[in-house]
Amino acid sequence: MIDKRALKKRYSGKSYWEQISISSHLVALLIFLEFFKLSQQGCPVQMPFPKIVGGSLADTEFQQLDYNSITGCLIGVGYTKDQSLAPGDGQGVSERPIIMAYQGGDYVFSWGKVFSNIPFLLPDRFVQVKINRMGTRVVVVNQQSSMLFIVLDITDGTIISATSKSDTNLQSAYEHNLLLLDNGKIIFGKGDKFYNINPASLANSFSYQATSSSIIGLQTNEGQKLLQVFSFNTGTSKCVFKLAEFPFFWIVFQKEVQCYGTILSEVAANFAFDIVEVSTTQDYIIFQQGNTYFRLSNDYGMNTFTGSMIFDTLNSNSFIARGLYCVDENKFYSLLQGISSTFTGKMWVATVQYAFAEIVYDRFLPTLGGSMMHGYIFGSNKFFLISKSDTVQITSTSQFTLHAGVQQGIIYSPLLTCQALETQNGGFGILTQDFYSFTIPAGTIIESMLTGLIDFTTTLGFPYDIEDQQFEGFYANQCGQAAPNNYQTLSSAQPPQSFSVIIGQASKTFAITSFTAVVIAAAPAPVYTYSLGGYNGPANTAAVNPLTGAITISSTSSLSIGDVQVIVKGTLQDCQSITAIFLISAFANFPPIFDIAGTALSQITVQQGTLSDLPLPLIFDPDTGQTITASIIDSAGTAYHVFVDFTISTTIRAEPTLLTAIGNYDIVVQLNDGIDSTDYTLHIVVTLAPTPPPTVIPSNSIIAQLSNIGQPQFTESLKPISLKSGQQLTYQFPSIIDPDDDQFSIQVNLREAITFTSFEKTSNTLNFNPTKNLQMQTYEIEVLLRDNNINSKFSTTIIQVTIEKSENQLPQNEGNSAETVEQIVEEEKDDSKMVKCFLKPIRISKVGLLQVKIISSDREAANQITNHLNETHLKLRVINRQGVMVTAKINEILEGNILSIQLKFDNIGNSDQSFMDLDLLEVRISRTLMVNKTTREKKIAVLPKDTFSMIQVPKQSSAEIIKTLHLVSKTTQSTATAAFSLFFLLTPHVIF
Repeated sequence: MIDKRALKKRYSGKSYWEQISISSHLVALLIFLEFFKLSQQGCPVQMPFPKIVGGSLADTEFQQLDYNSITGCLIGVGYTKDQSLAPGDGQGVSERPIIMAYQGGDYVFSWGKVFSNIPFLLPDRFVQVKINRMGTRVVVVNQQSSMLFIVLDITDGTIISATSKSDTNLQSAYEHNLLLLDNGKIIFGKGDKFYNINPASLANSFSYQATSSSIIGLQTNEGQKLLQVFSFNTGTSKCVFKLAEFPFFWIVFQKEVQCYGTILSEVAANFAFDIVEVSTTQDYIIFQQGNTYFRLSNDYGMNTFTGSMIFDTLNSNSFIARGLYCVDENKFYSLLQGISSTFTGKMWVATVQYAFAEIVYDRFLPTLGGSMMHGYIFGSNKFFLISKSDTVQITSTSQFTLHAGVQQGIIYSPLLTCQALETQNGGFGILTQDFYSFTIPAGTIIESMLTGLIDFTTTLGFPYDIEDQQFEGFYANQCGQAAPNNYQTLSSAQPPQSFSVIIGQASKTFAITSFTAVVIAAAPAPVYTYSLGGYNGPANTAAVNPLTGAITISSTSSLSIGDVQVIVKGTLQDCQSITAIFLISAFANFPPIFDIAGTALSQITVQQGTLSDLPLPLIFDPDTGQTITASIIDSAGTAYHVFVDFTISTTIRAEPTLLTAIGNYDIVVQLNDGIDSTDYTLHIVVTLAPTPPPTVIPSNSIIAQLSNIGQPQFTESLKPISLKSGQQLTYQFPSIIDPDDDQFSIQVNLREAITFTSFEKTSNTLNFNPTKNLQMQTYEIEVLLRDNNINSKFSTTIIQVTIEKSENQLPQNEGNSAETVEQIVEEEKDDSKMVKCFLKPIRISKVGLLQVKIISSDREAANQITNHLNETHLKLRVINRQGVMVTAKINEILEGNILSIQLKFDNIGNSDQSFMDLDLLEVRISRTLMVNKTTREKKIAVLPKDTFSMIQVPKQSSAEIIKTLHLVSKTTQSTATAAFSLFFLLTPHVIF
């Protein structure tokens, strides 16, 4: 059936079958392994600190940093003039804003960006940075008057939003006026105002006139309910503090106290602050100027706010404040830069005991050259400090030069550093208390709309990834550590295996066996870091997982038939490395085919009112690991979804009704493996339903031969039938009359009810015998009455048969809650007759369009219920699909008391809506609906609570003409197998 000679084109002159037979002898050639070791004795590794950023062409400088203890992320911002950090940007030696991110316990470099893509701002720099409370995002602002607020994802530096606003003054790196709230809003202090910017809705952004002095710092409490505004009045030299409440920034309280200085930038550069929260109603706000410490004790429950201060009179002008960390309300750690006497040029941590008015100074690190900026302190010996310099002092007597004397951005820390700590105690002091007192200033916060904001997100463009090889690891020999080898007997041995890809398939990953090594002495367990050591295929199409060594071919379509070589390199913690060479074979794809001759499937011939099934032939595809799909394509739209569809097995079913037009129908069955497809034609012939033999009419009855007033009818309407599982029932059809007194016949199409229903033609009865485990749903039985007139006429009636749970299957009521009933009754009489209605889902489309018919023995009652039913009465769920939420919206009422309802399926998970295929949708009434039929007739239409029915859900998709079955193809050794996967896996069928 299959022309196996056609497969030879794939396999370099040998057929697939020939290759399979000798595959065991070629395994050694399919994967070629070669091992060699590259080892270094005591590999030098650059220490995490100091962080050094810059190139050899021009200066680089940090302006500000921030740290988040939750994620351990350290962010530094500033500028670079060095074009080698962003080659090709064409900006020469102009200042370009930069941002650097370090993460993890060792503060390793994570990512860095150079914003050369904002030429209208250049020369420019980033001067302020703030990480949000959860450590997931970071916001930066530039220096120029054309302000640009950029929010980035802290994981990889992806730009989330960019907002611009023009102003007249520059932003300062000495101020800490930038906040990024949990709700995504940006708070920024500018002069005597602060802005509340909403990047998601710029029209809802506001400006607040906060004070007559200039803002130099902002912070919030842990819950982000209170905003703390620190400002300085250059006219009075007073520090002013305001506490405002989100979201309207009403003042809770405000204080001012005497500080010193008249130049705003000098005061801001010598200012630090922190908060200690004791409870939800009590906190302490601490700030410092130089070596003077101020504390505000706040009790919001008692509405008391008390200020106090202490300072070192002996060393009041010896230090510049670079950071403040408060352990509690009485113990602070202050990061100080010495500027006079024996303290000059060194970094100190002052331990302040506020309750005892005591201070102790401890020095860390050698003398630091270059200019210093604010840092971040989070312990007695834990801090970060930014600077710029062209040298790094290792000890007091030794140093090394950075990039031929070019200024570099530096972050110092006593943690994980190559510098000598050179700790030194600087003495003990008694502090003077309450030399100045706090007073209450006048003033309010005035709100106004913030105008001039522009969403710059889509026009900003992409920044350059910083060329970190210019500095990362560059100083390993000058600022590194060396150690002897910790491992021996390195091995990259692999078991015999073959790697192959099909050209055109999606990316493919190959797992490898982990490399091994033997530990020497007490070294930690060996951990390899894997990398791509070489590749002779198309550029950028191969990658190696650094943790597992797995090889990924990302673009198979660019490969040619044949082999490519991939070298995987594994490097140990001590820098020893070893490699393995893998050969990956690339083959052409073979499209899936049915195991038949030609491209035409067997014809289906079916009579109206009957059904016929066509089992699909076995599928052949020698390519392994592919998922095969079979699809019905009906360009005319006359067969598929009308009377042709897949069944729950690997079968196509044609089931025309008595009303389906007789004739020929052509559809296409397509097999697709994700790369190529094969089409097969399927011809369907619908023939006339069988009719009973005509009645012999006397030859002299000319009128009878030429006229037919109407079709036969039942004397009573066929009412819906409801019975419980396990209950037997015999249903007698009503009498039948024909207006011409013609003889007639009755035909019954039991459809899906055939499993528990039989028709006795001699007695015109239906016998029902549903088993107890029968599915609870509504079935339809089609009844056709046809007269035996020469001009024959017929009528068709549908009987609704609802199978309900038996009494012992009904769930117990939960609690004692009463049934919810909605009554729309104008005048309810004691002798009113209740007319019960039912519902029946009759169709659901691939795009979730459901049609539900309201059924009753009284047509007017069904009409009343249809007109008053709304979405609140409906409760929908997918059987056996916990977590899938179904919502409904009634679009319109169709003729015949049919509701057209649009469904939406939520919480589907990682799969698409195709998983719904063949599940059952339950439509249930959540509360009883009662509606007056007419007052005169004293009838009330009732749709009871928990009335329900079910319908099979077709596969959900956006196209109405394509239906897909998932197929799984497997090949093992020399035997190709194929199996369908339709929410269950059938037994594989051997093709040959």
